[in-house]
Amino acid sequence: MGCRTVYKIIGLGLTVLFLAALASCAAREAKQDRQTEVVLVSAGFNMKMADTPAKLAHLKTLPQRTIFKHKKDGRILYFYADAGGCKCLCYGDRADYQRFNNLAWNREQSAGDAKMEAISMNENVFIDNDLWGPWY
Repeated sequence: MGCRTVYKIIGLGLTVLFLAALASCAAREAKQDRQTEVVLVSAGFNMKMADTPAKLAHLKTLPQRTIFKHKKDGRILYFYADAGGCKCLCYGDRADYQRFNNLAWNREQSAGDAKMEAISMNENVFIDNDLWGPWY
């Protein structure tokens, strides 16, 4: 196992802990949003924080607290934006999304809630690659 893998595991662990701590302090709806973010990260999604005013402004233009997919240069990525809660943008590929669906379905079944969110392809959403940097 290389250093990069170790750092990614440590970072993922810290992110999950951070999101779990946020979830415990929020109201029910906000708690569900944070739990979604925890499941996303657990499924392999990466998280970028809106750590500048420009990133936060762009984040607010994206569909909020819902997963949407975006195709750019023949590649499909899945996104989850939360400008009001974590002020973050989560993103992943198809495999990450499939893992998220499995984890979310198991979580919803254990909670007795069988609803699943539909996602949509949204090529009209502008994802500012120059602002956020490379995705992978």
